[in-house]
Amino acid sequence: QQLGYIVGSGTSFVKAIPSLVLTVQSAVVDGDELCQRIESWIKDKAIQEIEKLDDKDFKDTKDAIIRQNNQPDRTLYGQVNRFYGEIYRGYFESSDSNDLNFDRRLEENKFLNGVTKQQLIDFARKLLLPGGELRRLMVSQVNAQTISPDRLSINENNSNNYGKYIEIDDPKEFKKSLEFL
Repeated sequence: QQLGYIVGSGTSFVKAIPSLVLTVQSAVVDGDELCQRIESWIKDKAIQEIEKLDDKDFKDTKDAIIRQNNQPDRTLYGQVNRFYGEIYRGYFESSDSNDLNFDRRLEENKFLNGVTKQQLIDFARKLLLPGGELRRLMVSQVNAQTISPDRLSINENNSNNYGKYIEIDDPKEFKKSLEFL
């Protein structure tokens, strides 16, 4: 079902904590419904997608990642980003400045070569499924601002009366007029 017009996933490392980031933006359903749908997809489909891979497809996927990691940086920009990523990781995520590893891609390839499909499935279950021992869930919802019908224009005699919206001529004065919550 089409729920959003922005759907994506990615990974992140913050304070040495690897994260899987799922992003869905929707004008069709609210944030709580989106969270429920994402959870349902993880539980009912995500692991099954890995399980459906035959051995050849799994090996081909691993090989593609290894080939990508073996690609030399094509531009100075790419090399700087890779090096800076390692410096960032070492500076913010490690207590030991000797943890910088500019050959990380090669080490990841060695590790990846030894990963089996079953190991990936077991790891995904621990990381993704509710109750998984490695799962930590953080949800961030940003909702569009809605204007309630009781918010009227400040100046009822204004010829540019926009009805439900408050027209603000001086933002500083407006801020001073707000009550503290």
